[in-house]
Amino acid sequence: MLYLLTHHPATLLVMLLLMIASAFFSMSESAFFSLGHTDRKRLGEGNSFAQVAHSLLQNPEQLLTSILLGNLVVNFLYFTLTTILVLRLQQDKQYALVGLCSVGALFGVIVFCEILPKNIAVVAPRSIAVFCAFPLKFLVHLLRPVLAFFHVVNRLSTRLIFPRLRKEPHLRVDDLEQAVELSKGEATLLRREETVLQNILQLSKIRVGELMCPRTHLHFFPPPTTFGQVMEEFPDELPRTGYIFISEKGSEELASAVSLRKIGLTQTTKIAGERNYLWDENSAPVVYIPWTLSVADALDVLKTQEKEVAAVLNEYGETIGVLTLGDVLDSIFGRQSSRSRRLLNRSPITKIASGVWHITGLTNLRRLEQTFQVVLPSQSNVTIAGFLQEHLERLPNTGDNLTFGGLQFHVLRVSETEGMLVEVQFHEK
Repeated sequence: MLYLLTHHPATLLVMLLLMIASAFFSMSESAFFSLGHTDRKRLGEGNSFAQVAHSLLQNPEQLLTSILLGNLVVNFLYFTLTTILVLRLQQDKQYALVGLCSVGALFGVIVFCEILPKNIAVVAPRSIAVFCAFPLKFLVHLLRPVLAFFHVVNRLSTRLIFPRLRKEPHLRVDDLEQAVELSKGEATLLRREETVLQNILQLSKIRVGELMCPRTHLHFFPPPTTFGQVMEEFPDELPRTGYIFISEKGSEELASAVSLRKIGLTQTTKIAGERNYLWDENSAPVVYIPWTLSVADALDVLKTQEKEVAAVLNEYGETIGVLTLGDVLDSIFGRQSSRSRRLLNRSPITKIASGVWHITGLTNLRRLEQTFQVVLPSQSNVTIAGFLQEHLERLPNTGDNLTFGGLQFHVLRVSETEGMLVEVQFHEK
C-alpha cells in the first residue's frame, strides 16, 4: 500500500474522487425514487433546495436517465484507471499488489459506492434528495441534448419491440374478492388476515352514511372555544370520537376538528390548567364529502388532502355527520367494529332470549340483514332508526311497533344521550 501512495498518488486520488461521485449517484437514485406522496408534497412546500428537488421529480424519466448515465460514465472511468494501474504494477513487477488492487477496486465499488450509499438514502430519503438537488439540476441541464436523444431512442424501441403494448387496466374489486375466496381453500391466508382483506374490499361497497357518526351524537362548539368550555360540556370524560368539533362563525356547520390524541395527555393537562386556551374555526380545517360517497373514495380524499376528519353533507349541503380516519381504520382492523361500540360503548345486536334481540338505532341495515338473513328495502336510510322513521312516516317514539319481513320491532327507548334501543323478535317461517 505504501508503494501505491508513493508511486501512484495521482491515480489513487482520482479513483477516490470517482468513488465519491459513484456513491453520490447511487445515493441520489435511491433517495429520489423512494420518496412517498407525502414526502414529495413537503418538498414542494419547502425551501429553495426542496423546491429544486420537487421540480426534478416532475420529469422522473429525465432524472433517472441523467443519474444512470452519470453513474455509468463515472464507473467506466474508475475501472479504466484501475486497469491502467494494474498494468503499471505488472510492469513494476508488483504482482502481490496486482491482485490486491483488482479485488479491492471491485469490492470497494460494491460496498462503498452501492450498498452503503443506498442504505443511507433509504433511511432519510427526503434529506438526501434535498442535498443532491442542485448538483443533479446542473447535471440534467448539462445533459439535456443527450437526454433528448435517449428519449427518442426509448420511444422508438418501445414501439418497435412492443408495438401492442398497452397500459394495464386496474384490478376490479370482484377480481380481488375472487382471489381472497380462492386462497381460503389453499390455507394461504390466516383467518385474521382474511378478515382484514375482506373488510378492505367492503370499503368500496359501503357508503359514508353507513359508517359516519350522526350529527345528533356530536356537539359542535362555536368559535373561539376554550378548554374550559369543553370540560363543562364533558365533565366526566372527553368526547368518544377523540375530537373537539368547532363550527363556522355564526353557523352550525362544521369548520374544524382538534384531535385530542395529537394534543397529548401532557399537553391536555397543561391546557386544563389554562382554561382560556383557544381554538378557532381555522384550528384544523376538515374536508367535505357527500353522504353517498363510498368509504374507499372518502379514505382516498382524506389521504390526498392529509386530513383526519371529513364533514358529511346531504343533498342540501347540510352537515349530517362526521367521518374520521379512526372510523375507517376501525372498520378495517376492528374485530367487531360498529358505531354502537364507538359511540355508545355497547354491542349493536344483543341476544336477550330465544328469538329476542336488543338492537341500537345506530345499527346498519346491512348488519341486521346479515344477522337474520332477511332483506329490508329502504330508499335512503341505512340505520334501524332511519328505517323505522321511513316506515312509520314520523320520528319513532317509545312504545312504537312495526312488523316487517318476519321481524317485529318494538321501540324500548329514545334518548338523546344513549340513542334509540329497539327490541326485535324474529319469527322464522
